[in-house]
Amino acid sequence: MRQIKYLLCFLIAGIFTCEVFAQNNLSYLIENASPDINSKNFQNPTNTLFQYTGRIEVTNQMLPRLWSSGIYIEAKFRGDNCKIFLNDELLWGINHNYVEIIIDNNKPGRLQTKYQTNSITVKGLNEGTHTITICKDTESGNGYLEFAGLYCSSLLQLTPKPNRKIEFIGNSITCGSGADISMIACDGGQWYDQHNAYMS
Repeated sequence: MRQIKYLLCFLIAGIFTCEVFAQNNLSYLIENASPDINSKNFQNPTNTLFQYTGRIEVTNQMLPRLWSSGIYIEAKFRGDNCKIFLNDELLWGINHNYVEIIIDNNKPGRLQTKYQTNSITVKGLNEGTHTITICKDTESGNGYLEFAGLYCSSLLQLTPKPNRKIEFIGNSITCGSGADISMIACDGGQWYDQHNAYMS
């Protein structure tokens, strides 16, 4: 009986180690690029297989604008990589937004946009079906983000969202102001460097 217990503990520890290893295998590459909308792998923002949550401006349906913190986009796709396209308003010419990218409910990747047109490549995935969540971490005072599309082999149907919803209204609280010091300490950087709406 004791041997069985040891074996189970060993197996559970092995599974946990593999999961952590899989999370650490993910890498993100940010480049200054816009999508090739004629590419066969381009999924434009009007695709009904994308799920949008939050108040989103759709004056231009090909470039939905995410203003408030906590707005997120979800998709299910097939393949071993994907590429996300986000345009940053670059408010005042200096303010960059932060986003949280979550693949298959693994450890979130927190990234700061670098350009006005940002191409974010996610690598290190196994071939197969994956879900992705893209969440705006920073508040509306940082300006908007535009979702310009996604490259992947194909999009798949997500589980429908629940009928009941809760709306959160606010800025500093809902963006988790001062909550995330994983990249820059509270006494350094810009006023928004510690925002993390996804974790809040």
